[in-house]
Amino acid sequence: MDNMLTFQDCVKIGTFTKPYGYSGTLLLRFDPEWEASLESAERVITEINGLPVPWFTAHDGIRITSSQSALVDLDWIEDQETAEKLCGHEVYLLKEDLVIQAPNQEHNDLTGYQVVVEDGLPIGTIIRTENFSGNLVMILETPHGEKMVPLHEDLVVEHNTALRTLKMNLPDGLLEL
Repeated sequence: MDNMLTFQDCVKIGTFTKPYGYSGTLLLRFDPEWEASLESAERVITEINGLPVPWFTAHDGIRITSSQSALVDLDWIEDQETAEKLCGHEVYLLKEDLVIQAPNQEHNDLTGYQVVVEDGLPIGTIIRTENFSGNLVMILETPHGEKMVPLHEDLVVEHNTALRTLKMNLPDGLLEL
């Protein structure tokens, strides 16, 4: 029994908050320091009946949507009803799966990212981000000049670090302001 999984082998990174859609995807709220670890994770751990239970992620099953949220698809969780049973559960990663980052690495540096809307059309490039009393805003360089777009997890559909793109679902008329 030496190989039994214990919470001493794990680090709490966040919580499953709610289902996302009807296919069993879960919304995970996590501490920003664990983003790189999540991007490479093949499994997550939850506590069920006081015991750590590993869940393997589906292929490309973790999609980071902001610096503090991700959409997670787990093997064997295929519908909203089953996903709801994991809502409210704390989420852990095994210590051996953690990615240690340089201390001064900026988690939210999106400068140079291309912002695209859900149909894939590019709308502009992020030239900087600004914080207005706790409200994060991206300043985009667009063909029509600089535009401000709120950086909120509910608007971000996909954050692709490899392609340096941020796919967003923006309200109608936002770019005309």
